[in-house]
Amino acid sequence: MTHALLDRLRHFRPEKLPGMKPFNESSNIGCPWWSWCLKDPVGELPRGILVMQDWGVDGETFQEAVDTLENSSKRLPDSNADRTLKNLFDERREWGRAIVKRQVLVTNAAWGLREGKDKCSYLGAKTHKAAFLTWVHLVASIAEAKSDDEFRLFAAGCWATFDDGKNPSDLRDYLMKWQNWASQGRYKVDGNIGSLEKCRGKVVYLRHPCLWQRMSESEVSPWARTAP
Repeated sequence: MTHALLDRLRHFRPEKLPGMKPFNESSNIGCPWWSWCLKDPVGELPRGILVMQDWGVDGETFQEAVDTLENSSKRLPDSNADRTLKNLFDERREWGRAIVKRQVLVTNAAWGLREGKDKCSYLGAKTHKAAFLTWVHLVASIAEAKSDDEFRLFAAGCWATFDDGKNPSDLRDYLMKWQNWASQGRYKVDGNIGSLEKCRGKVVYLRHPCLWQRMSESEVSPWARTAP
C-alpha cells in the first residue's frame, strides 16, 4: 500500500514554467523521475530526495522517458541511458540500490523539457524562481511528515548553490534562503509555500551525476559519513 502522502504527491502537477515546454504528447508539465519513482506502491517515506536541475531537451514522449529510467535501473543492454543514468545506477555505487528501493526519491527542479537546444546550461533565475514552488512543495511535504534530523536533501549541480558561497547544511535554513531569493527582485514569485519551520534534515551538495568520475564517498553512497 502506498503511503498516503506519497499517493497525493504522485498526482501533483505544477503549472507550465517559463523556459520549459511539455513533453511531446501532452500539454501537461511532468517529471519522468518523479513519475517513475512513484509508479509502484511505496509504503514508507524516503530517507532522502535527490534534486537535479531538469530532464533536458530530448524529444521523447513522457512514457519513453519513464521507460528509459526503468531500463536503466535494471541495467538492460538495450538501455538508452546517458552518463547521468549510468553513473546513478552503476552497480559499484549504493545510489542505484537506494533509488530502486525508494529510500531516495528523485525529481527535477524544473519539470518539463527545456526550450532550445542547449541541454546542460543554467536555466536562469526566471525559470528557477518559478520552479522552486514545485520542488519545495515535494521536499517540504516529506521532510515535515518525516520529522527526522537525518532526512537528506541531495542538491545536485551548481544551480542549487548560492552565489554568495554561503550554502546552509540545515534543510530549513536552506529552503528559507531559497524562499527569500525567489520572493525578491526580478522575476519574484508569490506562491503559497507555507511555513518551512517544521522542515528537519540536512542538505548534501553534490556534483551533477553526469560528472561523477572518481569514486568519492558521497558519489558512491548517499549515506556516506563524509556527507554534511
